[in-house]
Amino acid sequence: MVLSKKIGVALIVHGFDASSRLLVERLVRDYDSIVIHVDTSAAPQVLESYQAFASPNVLVINTRHVEWGRWGIVAATLDAIAASLDRTPDLDYIAVISGSCYPIQSASALRDYLADHPFDYIEAFDIFSHRWVLDGPQAERLYWWYPFDFWKHRRLFDVAYAIQNKLKIRRRRPSGYEYAIGSQWCLMRAETWRRVIDKLTNDRLLVRFMKNVWIPDETAIQTVVRTIVPEREIVQTSPALYHYNCYGRPVQFFAEHAELLTQQGFFFARKLATSDVALRKELDRLTENAPLPRDFQLGKRTGALSRMGRPTDKKRQFPKLNNHFRTGQAPSRVRTYYVVFCSKEVTEAECEQWCRRNLKGASYVGPLFAYSEIGAPEWFCQMLDITPNDFKVRDAFPHDFLTLIVDHAPSEPALVIPQDTKAGLVDRIVADTNARKIILFRETKIEDGYLPWIAGKLSRGQGGYELHQLQAPDVAALKPDNDSLPVAQGDCGSLRLNPI
Repeated sequence: MVLSKKIGVALIVHGFDASSRLLVERLVRDYDSIVIHVDTSAAPQVLESYQAFASPNVLVINTRHVEWGRWGIVAATLDAIAASLDRTPDLDYIAVISGSCYPIQSASALRDYLADHPFDYIEAFDIFSHRWVLDGPQAERLYWWYPFDFWKHRRLFDVAYAIQNKLKIRRRRPSGYEYAIGSQWCLMRAETWRRVIDKLTNDRLLVRFMKNVWIPDETAIQTVVRTIVPEREIVQTSPALYHYNCYGRPVQFFAEHAELLTQQGFFFARKLATSDVALRKELDRLTENAPLPRDFQLGKRTGALSRMGRPTDKKRQFPKLNNHFRTGQAPSRVRTYYVVFCSKEVTEAECEQWCRRNLKGASYVGPLFAYSEIGAPEWFCQMLDITPNDFKVRDAFPHDFLTLIVDHAPSEPALVIPQDTKAGLVDRIVADTNARKIILFRETKIEDGYLPWIAGKLSRGQGGYELHQLQAPDVAALKPDNDSLPVAQGDCGSLRLNPI
């Protein structure tokens, strides 16, 4: 008789809501030990909410500040694992998941599977020979130093990257390791975790090196595992399902996807819609003490899932990210859009009213690149799971941000470009033949200040521009029209572009 495996879970979280409560309750019911690491930057009430679950098999720790792409998430993971092993030394396995994950198979099915397949489940691909990153630096993460935060200091990050690349600077890597890359969400034997913690605690040279690679949570633990564990004992698959759409963005799952998720070859799923409590309750109902599907194959996605987030005719109908606005050369099929350049005298309300009255059928998206509140449209926020004023997403990838707005707006978008918009982005728009450019002003003379500068750029660009002068502001005239602009529905698989 094969003994049932004891499984612990290390949960890495930042916030707390109704969905978080359901996740913790599910883990407490199903697993033998739960250690929750709460980001030190989280609000005090978040920590208190998790501490309310404290029990003999639930421990809440608060030791590290967790930032994307920095060492903190690795340290937090190791702290949670170490706490699990200290608290429950007889654990057989420990899984690492985040607050956006949720079980899509029963714990009993997972125990049975591990009893028959006693391996470590982690993506630990050779970083030099296996292409895991679809679009971006991979081996280069090890070559150079990354002292600046990608989100907070993007300009310094890019400058440091460019200088090291141009000068062909290379860091000296600690010898004796097989450097690997893969998802940080994994499920490994307790003994493997003990050896990983030992290496990443006592090998100071390796730790110092890993603290300065880019996104160490996708490299540090994976490298140690690939080095110390025989290849035959590693299954190169994350136990947590993650899926990306045709733009390389994570696909979110909602209540209607519950049954589809249980058909996948994974034990957890990532990126469940934060607010969708119904999805989690339905997954609880479908998976309670349920055996694995008869055709279960770890790591296998069904065809229905693979098609999610893809254009309906199986062709890329949209310009590839980093292509359209970065090169200034539009593909043969891409929708047109409106760009309105305003002088400072034109208020946002005036500009919006003018667009609604004169650009019939257009989707007004406003001054998304202003330095004040950007107010991204609701449909766009839902698509990327961001807040309306998420500066990080916009400022880190401004060209991609604009590409997604143009592609996914319900009709031709009308975008307002304020005077403080970065010149580089303005140059790309000016060079785009698909943009219908409009200058909107009221009292300012065309010869003064900002307007001649932008008019000069537009004159040298493609397609010319239109000039419109507003009359003296009329408060009554600024009331919104009754006919509201359309709201986008669906994902990128349901949108089609119109030929020019």
